[in-house]
Amino acid sequence: MSTGRIRRSLVILSKTFVLLLGLLILYVLEENLRGWVSLHLYIHQLRSQGEKLTLAELESPKPPQTENGAAALLAAAGQLQSLSHACPLASEPPETMKLVAPGKAQVLCKQPTLKGLNSNRERQMYEWADLSRQLDEASMPLREVKDALKQPSLDLDLDYSQGFRLSLPHLNEGRNMARWLESAALNDVHNGDFDGAVTNIAAIASLTKFQKSERLEISQLTRMAIGQTGLGMTWEALQAPGWNDAQLAQLSEVWRGQDTFSDMVRAVEEERTFTLVDFDLWRRDRSARREWMNIFDVVWEHDQWVRDESRPLPGKIRLFLASELWRLVWSYQDECRALHNREALLDIARTIEKRKSWVPVTSLPTVYDCREPSLLCARSYFSSAFAGPGWEQALLRILFFEAQREMTRAAIAIKRYQLRTGKLPPDLAALVPEYLPEVPYDSMDGKPLRYRLNADGTFTLYSVGEDGKDDGGDPSFQPNRWKDLWCSRDAVWPSPATN
Repeated sequence: MSTGRIRRSLVILSKTFVLLLGLLILYVLEENLRGWVSLHLYIHQLRSQGEKLTLAELESPKPPQTENGAAALLAAAGQLQSLSHACPLASEPPETMKLVAPGKAQVLCKQPTLKGLNSNRERQMYEWADLSRQLDEASMPLREVKDALKQPSLDLDLDYSQGFRLSLPHLNEGRNMARWLESAALNDVHNGDFDGAVTNIAAIASLTKFQKSERLEISQLTRMAIGQTGLGMTWEALQAPGWNDAQLAQLSEVWRGQDTFSDMVRAVEEERTFTLVDFDLWRRDRSARREWMNIFDVVWEHDQWVRDESRPLPGKIRLFLASELWRLVWSYQDECRALHNREALLDIARTIEKRKSWVPVTSLPTVYDCREPSLLCARSYFSSAFAGPGWEQALLRILFFEAQREMTRAAIAIKRYQLRTGKLPPDLAALVPEYLPEVPYDSMDGKPLRYRLNADGTFTLYSVGEDGKDDGGDPSFQPNRWKDLWCSRDAVWPSPATN
Protein backbone atom coordinates (compact mmCIF):
# COMPACT_ATOMS: atom_id res chain seq x y z
CA MET A 1 0.00 0.00 0.00
CA SER A 2 1.40 3.41 -0.97
CA THR A 3 2.26 6.09 1.55
CA GLY A 4 -0.47 8.39 0.18
CA ARG A 5 -3.16 5.74 0.51
CA ILE A 6 -2.13 5.03 4.10
CA ARG A 7 -2.23 8.75 4.86
CA ARG A 8 -5.71 9.07 3.39
CA SER A 9 -6.92 6.06 5.41
CA LEU A 10 -5.59 7.56 8.61
CA VAL A 11 -7.30 10.87 7.83
CA ILE A 12 -10.62 9.05 7.25
CA LEU A 13 -10.22 7.12 10.48
CA SER A 14 -9.38 10.24 12.45
CA LYS A 15 -12.37 12.11 11.01
CA THR A 16 -14.61 9.17 11.79
CA PHE A 17 -13.30 9.05 15.33
CA VAL A 18 -13.85 12.81 15.77
CA LEU A 19 -17.36 12.49 14.35
CA LEU A 20 -18.23 9.58 16.65
CA LEU A 21 -16.76 11.41 19.61
CA GLY A 22 -18.77 14.50 18.73
CA LEU A 23 -21.94 12.45 18.42
CA LEU A 24 -21.23 10.84 21.80
CA ILE A 25 -20.73 14.24 23.42
CA LEU A 26 -23.93 15.53 21.82
CA TYR A 27 -25.78 12.44 23.08
CA VAL A 28 -24.49 12.94 26.62
CA LEU A 29 -25.40 16.64 26.56
CA GLU A 30 -28.84 15.96 25.06
CA GLU A 31 -29.72 13.22 27.58
CA ASN A 32 -28.47 15.28 30.48
CA LEU A 33 -30.26 18.46 29.38
CA ARG A 34 -33.48 16.63 28.56
CA GLY A 35 -33.50 15.08 32.03
CA TRP A 36 -32.71 18.43 33.71
CA VAL A 37 -35.51 20.21 31.89
CA SER A 38 -38.05 17.43 32.63
CA LEU A 39 -37.10 17.38 36.31
CA HIS A 40 -37.39 21.12 36.82
CA LEU A 41 -40.64 21.35 34.90
CA TYR A 42 -42.08 18.64 37.16
CA ILE A 43 -40.77 20.36 40.31
CA HIS A 44 -42.40 23.60 39.10
CA GLN A 45 -45.66 21.70 38.57
CA LEU A 46 -45.55 20.31 42.12
CA ARG A 47 -44.76 23.75 43.50
CA SER A 48 -47.72 25.25 41.65
CA GLN A 49 -49.91 22.65 43.38
CA GLY A 50 -48.73 23.88 46.78
CA GLU A 51 -46.44 20.93 47.52
CA LYS A 52 -43.59 21.38 50.03
CA LEU A 53 -40.32 20.05 48.68
CA THR A 54 -37.62 21.08 51.15
CA LEU A 55 -36.73 19.83 54.61
CA ALA A 56 -37.12 23.33 56.04
CA GLU A 57 -40.70 23.57 54.80
CA LEU A 58 -41.61 20.26 56.44
CA GLU A 59 -39.78 20.86 59.72
CA SER A 60 -41.93 20.58 62.84
CA PRO A 61 -41.50 22.61 66.05
CA LYS A 62 -39.17 20.95 68.54
CA PRO A 63 -40.53 20.13 71.99
CA PRO A 64 -38.81 21.50 75.11
CA GLN A 65 -36.08 19.15 76.26
CA THR A 66 -37.55 19.14 79.76
CA GLU A 67 -40.63 17.40 78.32
CA ASN A 68 -38.72 15.00 76.06
CA GLY A 69 -38.28 11.45 77.34
CA ALA A 70 -36.34 10.11 74.33
CA ALA A 71 -32.89 10.21 75.94
CA ALA A 72 -34.07 8.49 79.13
CA LEU A 73 -35.93 5.90 77.07
CA LEU A 74 -32.84 5.01 75.04
CA ALA A 75 -30.71 4.84 78.20
CA ALA A 76 -33.14 2.30 79.68
CA ALA A 77 -33.20 0.41 76.39
CA GLY A 78 -29.42 0.11 76.54
CA GLN A 79 -29.66 -1.43 80.00
CA LEU A 80 -32.22 -3.95 78.74
CA GLN A 81 -29.98 -4.79 75.80
CA SER A 82 -27.08 -5.54 78.16
CA LEU A 83 -29.33 -8.03 79.99
CA SER A 84 -30.57 -9.83 76.88
CA HIS A 85 -27.81 -12.47 76.90
CA ALA A 86 -28.49 -13.40 80.53
CA CYS A 87 -32.28 -13.14 80.09
CA PRO A 88 -32.98 -14.69 76.67
CA LEU A 89 -36.61 -15.66 77.36
CA ALA A 90 -37.66 -12.26 78.71
CA SER A 91 -35.89 -10.40 75.88
CA GLU A 92 -37.35 -12.66 73.18
CA PRO A 93 -40.59 -14.26 74.39
CA PRO A 94 -42.69 -16.75 72.41
CA GLU A 95 -45.02 -15.24 69.84
CA THR A 96 -48.45 -14.29 71.17
CA MET A 97 -51.62 -14.92 69.14
CA LYS A 98 -49.72 -17.44 67.03
CA LEU A 99 -52.07 -19.26 64.67
CA VAL A 100 -51.71 -23.03 64.93
CA ALA A 101 -54.67 -23.71 62.60
CA PRO A 102 -57.05 -21.54 60.56
CA GLY A 103 -58.86 -19.27 63.02
CA LYS A 104 -57.18 -20.92 66.04
CA ALA A 105 -54.35 -19.45 68.12
CA GLN A 106 -52.30 -20.92 70.93
CA VAL A 107 -52.87 -19.46 74.40
CA LEU A 108 -49.45 -19.17 76.02
CA CYS A 109 -50.59 -18.32 79.54
CA LYS A 110 -52.34 -21.71 79.74
CA GLN A 111 -49.23 -23.67 78.77
CA PRO A 112 -47.35 -25.47 81.58
CA THR A 113 -43.99 -24.45 80.10
CA LEU A 114 -42.65 -21.97 77.55
CA LYS A 115 -40.55 -22.61 74.47
CA GLY A 116 -37.74 -20.17 73.87
CA LEU A 117 -34.10 -19.69 72.93
CA ASN A 118 -31.22 -19.87 75.35
CA SER A 119 -28.17 -17.60 75.34
CA ASN A 120 -26.58 -19.79 72.64
CA ARG A 121 -29.63 -19.33 70.38
CA GLU A 122 -30.67 -22.95 70.93
CA ARG A 123 -34.28 -23.94 71.59
CA GLN A 124 -35.17 -25.08 75.08
CA MET A 125 -38.12 -25.37 77.45
CA TYR A 126 -38.52 -22.88 80.31
CA GLU A 127 -40.59 -22.88 83.47
CA TRP A 128 -42.73 -19.85 84.22
CA ALA A 129 -40.50 -19.24 87.23
CA ASP A 130 -37.59 -18.72 84.80
CA LEU A 131 -39.49 -15.88 83.10
CA SER A 132 -40.30 -14.29 86.47
CA ARG A 133 -36.67 -14.50 87.54
CA GLN A 134 -35.39 -12.90 84.32
CA LEU A 135 -37.96 -10.10 84.58
CA ASP A 136 -36.90 -9.47 88.19
CA GLU A 137 -33.35 -8.89 86.96
CA ALA A 138 -34.65 -6.25 84.57
CA SER A 139 -37.14 -4.62 86.94
CA MET A 140 -35.22 -1.34 87.24
CA PRO A 141 -34.75 -0.59 83.49
CA LEU A 142 -38.32 -1.73 82.78
CA ARG A 143 -39.55 0.78 85.36
CA GLU A 144 -37.38 3.47 83.75
CA VAL A 145 -38.85 2.64 80.33
CA LYS A 146 -42.38 3.12 81.64
CA ASP A 147 -41.41 6.37 83.40
CA ALA A 148 -39.84 7.75 80.21
CA LEU A 149 -42.94 6.85 78.19
CA LYS A 150 -45.02 9.12 80.44
CA GLN A 151 -43.22 12.21 79.12
CA PRO A 152 -45.23 14.41 76.70
CA SER A 153 -42.67 13.99 73.91
CA LEU A 154 -40.34 11.27 72.63
CA ASP A 155 -38.40 13.14 69.93
CA LEU A 156 -34.85 12.22 68.88
CA ASP A 157 -34.44 15.30 66.63
CA LEU A 158 -33.11 13.34 63.64
CA ASP A 159 -30.91 15.08 61.08
CA TYR A 160 -32.88 14.41 57.89
CA SER A 161 -30.31 16.28 55.78
CA GLN A 162 -28.16 13.12 55.88
CA GLY A 163 -30.58 11.49 53.47
CA PHE A 164 -29.96 7.79 52.85
CA ARG A 165 -27.02 7.86 55.29
CA LEU A 166 -29.28 8.67 58.22
CA SER A 167 -28.65 6.13 60.99
CA LEU A 168 -31.67 4.73 62.82
CA PRO A 169 -30.44 2.28 65.49
CA HIS A 170 -33.28 3.32 67.83
CA LEU A 171 -35.77 1.43 65.67
CA ASN A 172 -34.31 -1.87 66.87
CA GLU A 173 -34.26 -0.52 70.40
CA GLY A 174 -37.99 0.15 70.18
CA ARG A 175 -38.77 -3.39 69.03
CA ASN A 176 -36.54 -4.81 71.77
CA MET A 177 -38.30 -2.79 74.47
CA ALA A 178 -41.67 -3.97 73.14
CA ARG A 179 -40.60 -7.61 73.55
CA TRP A 180 -39.50 -7.03 77.14
CA LEU A 181 -42.81 -5.35 77.97
CA GLU A 182 -44.66 -8.18 76.23
CA SER A 183 -42.84 -10.68 78.48
CA ALA A 184 -43.82 -8.67 81.54
CA ALA A 185 -47.48 -8.56 80.46
CA LEU A 186 -47.48 -12.28 79.67
CA ASN A 187 -46.10 -13.05 83.12
CA ASP A 188 -48.73 -10.78 84.71
CA VAL A 189 -51.57 -12.56 82.91
CA HIS A 190 -50.23 -15.97 83.90
CA ASN A 191 -50.12 -14.84 87.53
CA GLY A 192 -53.60 -13.26 87.38
CA ASP A 193 -52.25 -9.71 87.83
CA PHE A 194 -54.53 -7.96 85.30
CA ASP A 195 -53.74 -4.46 86.57
CA GLY A 196 -50.07 -5.13 85.89
CA ALA A 197 -50.89 -6.58 82.48
CA VAL A 198 -52.84 -3.44 81.52
CA THR A 199 -49.92 -1.27 82.64
CA ASN A 200 -47.43 -3.20 80.51
CA ILE A 201 -49.71 -3.39 77.46
CA ALA A 202 -50.33 0.35 77.81
CA ALA A 203 -46.55 0.87 77.81
CA ILE A 204 -46.27 -1.05 74.51
CA ALA A 205 -49.01 1.16 73.02
CA SER A 206 -47.20 4.27 74.31
CA LEU A 207 -44.00 2.98 72.72
CA THR A 208 -45.61 3.40 69.30
CA LYS A 209 -45.43 7.16 69.95
CA PHE A 210 -41.62 6.93 70.02
CA GLN A 211 -41.48 7.17 66.21
CA LYS A 212 -44.74 9.10 65.76
CA SER A 213 -43.00 12.38 64.89
CA GLU A 214 -40.45 10.73 62.60
CA ARG A 215 -41.30 11.41 58.98
CA LEU A 216 -39.88 8.16 57.64
CA GLU A 217 -41.73 5.17 56.25
CA ILE A 218 -39.48 2.72 58.12
CA SER A 219 -40.20 4.54 61.39
CA GLN A 220 -43.94 4.32 60.83
CA LEU A 221 -43.67 0.64 59.93
CA THR A 222 -41.68 0.04 63.10
CA ARG A 223 -44.46 1.70 65.08
CA MET A 224 -46.95 -0.68 63.49
CA ALA A 225 -44.75 -3.70 64.30
CA ILE A 226 -44.57 -2.59 67.94
CA GLY A 227 -48.31 -2.00 67.95
CA GLN A 228 -48.94 -5.48 66.54
CA THR A 229 -46.91 -6.88 69.44
CA GLY A 230 -49.22 -5.12 71.88
CA LEU A 231 -52.36 -6.21 70.04
CA GLY A 232 -51.20 -9.83 70.05
CA MET A 233 -50.54 -9.59 73.77
CA THR A 234 -54.01 -8.09 74.28
CA TRP A 235 -55.60 -11.08 72.55
CA GLU A 236 -53.57 -13.35 74.84
CA ALA A 237 -54.72 -11.42 77.92
CA LEU A 238 -58.39 -11.62 76.95
CA GLN A 239 -58.25 -15.43 76.96
CA ALA A 240 -57.67 -15.47 80.73
CA PRO A 241 -60.65 -15.56 83.13
CA GLY A 242 -60.94 -13.13 86.01
CA TRP A 243 -61.13 -9.70 84.37
CA ASN A 244 -63.44 -7.07 85.81
CA ASP A 245 -65.21 -4.32 83.87
CA ALA A 246 -62.97 -1.49 85.08
CA GLN A 247 -59.84 -3.33 83.97
CA LEU A 248 -61.34 -4.07 80.57
CA ALA A 249 -62.37 -0.44 80.17
CA GLN A 250 -58.78 0.60 80.84
CA LEU A 251 -57.53 -1.97 78.34
CA SER A 252 -59.90 -0.63 75.69
CA GLU A 253 -58.70 2.92 76.31
CA VAL A 254 -55.12 1.80 75.61
CA TRP A 255 -56.03 1.15 71.97
CA ARG A 256 -57.75 4.40 71.09
CA GLY A 257 -56.86 5.57 67.57
CA GLN A 258 -53.55 7.35 67.01
CA ASP A 259 -54.14 8.84 63.54
CA THR A 260 -51.65 6.46 61.94
CA PHE A 261 -52.97 7.25 58.45
CA SER A 262 -51.93 10.90 58.70
CA ASP A 263 -48.56 9.98 60.20
CA MET A 264 -47.78 7.76 57.22
CA VAL A 265 -48.80 10.48 54.75
CA ARG A 266 -46.44 12.92 56.47
CA ALA A 267 -43.70 10.28 56.23
CA VAL A 268 -44.24 9.79 52.49
CA GLU A 269 -44.10 13.57 52.02
CA GLU A 270 -40.75 13.67 53.79
CA GLU A 271 -39.40 10.75 51.79
CA ARG A 272 -40.36 12.56 48.60
CA THR A 273 -38.12 15.40 49.80
CA PHE A 274 -35.39 12.83 50.49
CA THR A 275 -35.46 12.04 46.76
CA LEU A 276 -34.18 15.56 46.02
CA VAL A 277 -31.68 15.48 48.89
CA ASP A 278 -30.23 12.09 47.94
CA PHE A 279 -29.88 12.79 44.24
CA ASP A 280 -28.08 16.04 44.91
CA LEU A 281 -25.68 14.16 47.21
CA TRP A 282 -25.13 11.35 44.70
CA ARG A 283 -24.23 13.78 41.92
CA ARG A 284 -21.79 15.73 44.12
CA ASP A 285 -20.19 12.94 46.16
CA ARG A 286 -18.61 10.00 44.33
CA SER A 287 -18.20 7.93 47.49
CA ALA A 288 -21.88 8.38 48.39
CA ARG A 289 -22.89 7.46 44.85
CA ARG A 290 -20.81 4.31 44.83
CA GLU A 291 -21.94 3.39 48.34
CA TRP A 292 -25.52 3.40 47.08
CA MET A 293 -24.74 1.79 43.74
CA ASN A 294 -23.35 -1.37 45.29
CA ILE A 295 -26.56 -2.88 43.96
CA PHE A 296 -24.53 -3.97 40.96
CA ASP A 297 -22.97 -6.68 43.08
CA VAL A 298 -26.32 -8.05 44.27
CA VAL A 299 -29.39 -9.70 42.84
CA TRP A 300 -33.05 -9.78 44.00
CA GLU A 301 -33.98 -13.23 45.30
CA HIS A 302 -36.71 -14.39 47.68
CA ASP A 303 -37.80 -10.83 48.55
CA GLN A 304 -34.32 -9.63 49.48
CA TRP A 305 -31.03 -8.52 47.95
CA VAL A 306 -28.24 -11.11 48.05
CA ARG A 307 -24.65 -10.80 46.79
CA ASP A 308 -24.04 -12.12 43.29
CA GLU A 309 -20.58 -13.49 42.53
CA SER A 310 -21.35 -14.71 39.00
CA ARG A 311 -20.81 -11.48 37.05
CA PRO A 312 -18.06 -11.53 34.37
CA LEU A 313 -16.55 -8.10 35.21
CA PRO A 314 -15.03 -7.41 38.62
CA GLY A 315 -17.38 -5.52 40.89
CA LYS A 316 -15.23 -2.36 41.06
CA ILE A 317 -15.12 -2.05 37.28
CA ARG A 318 -18.86 -2.48 36.95
CA LEU A 319 -19.40 -0.04 39.80
CA PHE A 320 -17.15 2.58 38.17
CA LEU A 321 -18.85 2.28 34.78
CA ALA A 322 -22.34 2.40 36.25
CA SER A 323 -21.54 5.28 38.60
CA GLU A 324 -19.90 7.57 36.06
CA LEU A 325 -22.32 6.83 33.22
CA TRP A 326 -25.24 7.52 35.51
CA ARG A 327 -23.79 10.84 36.73
CA LEU A 328 -22.91 12.09 33.24
CA VAL A 329 -25.96 10.96 31.34
CA TRP A 330 -29.04 9.79 33.24
CA SER A 331 -29.06 11.19 36.77
CA TYR A 332 -31.69 13.88 36.11
CA GLN A 333 -33.92 11.44 34.24
CA ASP A 334 -33.56 9.02 37.13
CA GLU A 335 -34.44 11.72 39.65
CA CYS A 336 -37.48 12.81 37.66
CA ARG A 337 -38.83 9.28 37.47
CA ALA A 338 -38.08 8.58 41.12
CA LEU A 339 -39.98 11.75 42.01
CA HIS A 340 -42.91 10.67 39.81
CA ASN A 341 -43.02 7.28 41.55
CA ARG A 342 -42.88 8.90 44.98
CA GLU A 343 -45.65 11.33 44.03
CA ALA A 344 -47.83 8.46 42.78
CA LEU A 345 -47.36 6.69 46.12
CA LEU A 346 -48.20 9.89 47.96
CA ASP A 347 -51.43 10.26 45.98
CA ILE A 348 -52.44 6.74 47.01
CA ALA A 349 -51.50 7.40 50.65
CA ARG A 350 -53.57 10.58 50.69
CA THR A 351 -56.52 8.75 49.19
CA ILE A 352 -56.26 6.13 51.93
CA GLU A 353 -56.04 8.87 54.56
CA LYS A 354 -59.19 10.49 53.19
CA ARG A 355 -61.20 7.29 52.83
CA LYS A 356 -59.68 5.53 55.85
CA SER A 357 -59.75 2.29 53.89
CA TRP A 358 -57.75 0.21 51.44
CA VAL A 359 -57.92 1.17 47.76
CA PRO A 360 -56.87 -0.82 44.69
CA VAL A 361 -53.25 0.32 44.84
CA THR A 362 -52.21 -2.37 42.39
CA SER A 363 -53.08 0.28 39.80
CA LEU A 364 -50.27 2.50 41.12
CA PRO A 365 -48.20 3.52 38.08
CA THR A 366 -44.57 2.48 38.25
CA VAL A 367 -42.52 4.51 35.78
CA TYR A 368 -39.66 2.04 35.82
CA ASP A 369 -39.23 -1.18 37.73
CA CYS A 370 -35.72 -2.55 37.36
CA ARG A 371 -34.69 -5.85 38.95
CA GLU A 372 -31.51 -6.66 36.99
CA PRO A 373 -28.30 -5.25 38.56
CA SER A 374 -26.63 -4.44 35.22
CA LEU A 375 -25.41 -1.49 33.18
CA LEU A 376 -28.82 -1.45 31.53
CA CYS A 377 -30.30 -0.95 34.97
CA ALA A 378 -27.86 1.91 35.59
CA ARG A 379 -29.12 3.59 32.44
CA SER A 380 -32.66 2.92 33.56
CA TYR A 381 -32.76 4.45 37.01
CA PHE A 382 -30.74 2.57 39.58
CA SER A 383 -32.36 4.38 42.52
CA SER A 384 -35.66 2.60 41.88
CA ALA A 385 -33.92 -0.73 41.44
CA PHE A 386 -32.40 -0.86 44.89
CA ALA A 387 -35.59 -0.01 46.72
CA GLY A 388 -37.22 -3.32 45.83
CA PRO A 389 -40.98 -3.92 45.84
CA GLY A 390 -42.27 -2.51 49.10
CA TRP A 391 -44.64 0.41 48.63
CA GLU A 392 -47.77 -1.74 48.75
CA GLN A 393 -46.76 -3.53 51.94
CA ALA A 394 -45.85 -0.23 53.61
CA LEU A 395 -49.38 1.07 53.15
CA LEU A 396 -51.02 -2.26 53.88
CA ARG A 397 -49.26 -2.59 57.23
CA ILE A 398 -50.91 0.60 58.42
CA LEU A 399 -54.32 -0.70 57.42
CA PHE A 400 -53.68 -4.13 58.93
CA PHE A 401 -52.80 -2.47 62.21
CA GLU A 402 -55.89 -0.25 62.15
CA ALA A 403 -58.21 -3.15 61.34
CA GLN A 404 -56.70 -5.33 64.07
CA ARG A 405 -56.88 -2.44 66.54
CA GLU A 406 -60.58 -2.05 65.77
CA MET A 407 -61.12 -5.81 66.16
CA THR A 408 -59.29 -5.72 69.49
CA ARG A 409 -61.45 -2.92 70.85
CA ALA A 410 -64.55 -4.72 69.58
CA ALA A 411 -63.47 -7.95 71.30
CA ILE A 412 -62.88 -6.09 74.58
CA ALA A 413 -66.32 -4.48 74.30
CA ILE A 414 -67.91 -7.87 73.60
CA LYS A 415 -66.25 -9.30 76.71
CA ARG A 416 -67.50 -6.35 78.79
CA TYR A 417 -71.03 -6.78 77.43
CA GLN A 418 -70.93 -10.49 78.23
CA LEU A 419 -69.54 -9.84 81.69
CA ARG A 420 -72.42 -7.48 82.51
CA THR A 421 -75.32 -9.24 80.81
CA GLY A 422 -74.27 -12.87 80.85
CA LYS A 423 -74.68 -13.19 77.09
CA LEU A 424 -73.04 -12.11 73.84
CA PRO A 425 -74.28 -8.97 72.05
CA PRO A 426 -76.64 -9.67 69.12
CA ASP A 427 -74.62 -7.31 66.90
CA LEU A 428 -71.87 -4.71 67.14
CA ALA A 429 -74.40 -1.86 67.25
CA ALA A 430 -75.42 -3.10 70.69
CA LEU A 431 -72.00 -2.03 71.99
CA VAL A 432 -72.63 1.64 71.15
CA PRO A 433 -72.42 3.98 73.00
CA GLU A 434 -71.84 2.30 76.37
CA TYR A 435 -68.77 0.30 75.39
CA LEU A 436 -67.64 1.94 72.14
CA PRO A 437 -68.28 5.43 70.72
CA GLU A 438 -69.24 4.00 67.33
CA VAL A 439 -69.50 0.70 65.51
CA PRO A 440 -65.93 -0.49 64.78
CA TYR A 441 -65.06 -0.32 61.12
CA ASP A 442 -62.94 -2.42 58.79
CA SER A 443 -60.12 -0.37 57.27
CA MET A 444 -59.83 -2.87 54.43
CA ASP A 445 -63.15 -1.82 52.86
CA GLY A 446 -64.37 1.08 55.01
CA LYS A 447 -67.45 -0.81 56.20
CA PRO A 448 -68.26 -2.06 59.73
CA LEU A 449 -66.40 -5.13 60.92
CA ARG A 450 -68.35 -8.34 60.36
CA TYR A 451 -69.80 -10.09 63.39
CA ARG A 452 -72.20 -12.97 63.98
CA LEU A 453 -73.26 -15.34 66.73
CA ASN A 454 -72.51 -19.03 66.29
CA ALA A 455 -74.70 -21.98 67.22
CA ASP A 456 -72.13 -23.24 69.76
CA GLY A 457 -72.35 -20.06 71.85
CA THR A 458 -69.26 -18.41 70.43
CA PHE A 459 -68.97 -15.50 68.00
CA THR A 460 -67.16 -14.75 64.74
CA LEU A 461 -65.56 -11.32 64.35
CA TYR A 462 -63.55 -10.54 61.23
CA SER A 463 -62.16 -8.17 58.62
CA VAL A 464 -62.55 -8.93 54.92
CA GLY A 465 -58.75 -8.84 54.57
CA GLU A 466 -56.41 -7.61 51.89
CA ASP A 467 -58.55 -8.53 48.89
CA GLY A 468 -61.56 -6.60 50.22
CA LYS A 469 -63.80 -9.60 49.53
CA ASP A 470 -66.16 -10.91 52.22
CA ASP A 471 -65.70 -14.69 52.31
CA GLY A 472 -68.14 -15.11 55.19
CA GLY A 473 -65.46 -15.26 57.88
CA ASP A 474 -63.39 -17.96 56.19
CA PRO A 475 -60.11 -18.23 58.17
CA SER A 476 -58.43 -20.58 55.65
CA PHE A 477 -54.86 -19.69 54.84
CA GLN A 478 -54.21 -18.44 51.34
CA PRO A 479 -51.93 -20.71 49.25
CA ASN A 480 -48.21 -20.04 49.46
CA ARG A 481 -48.62 -17.36 52.14
CA TRP A 482 -47.21 -17.12 55.65
CA LYS A 483 -49.76 -18.43 58.15
CA ASP A 484 -50.86 -15.38 60.09
CA LEU A 485 -54.00 -13.31 60.57
CA TRP A 486 -53.51 -11.29 57.38
CA CYS A 487 -52.65 -14.20 55.12
CA SER A 488 -56.09 -15.77 55.54
CA ARG A 489 -59.05 -15.37 53.19
CA ASP A 490 -60.71 -13.26 55.89
CA ALA A 491 -58.83 -11.93 58.90
CA VAL A 492 -60.79 -13.67 61.64
CA TRP A 493 -60.37 -12.84 65.33
CA PRO A 494 -58.89 -16.16 66.54
CA SER A 495 -60.52 -18.45 69.01
CA PRO A 496 -58.25 -20.26 71.49
CA ALA A 497 -56.80 -23.57 70.37
CA THR A 498 -57.75 -26.46 72.63
CA ASN A 499 -54.22 -27.85 72.89
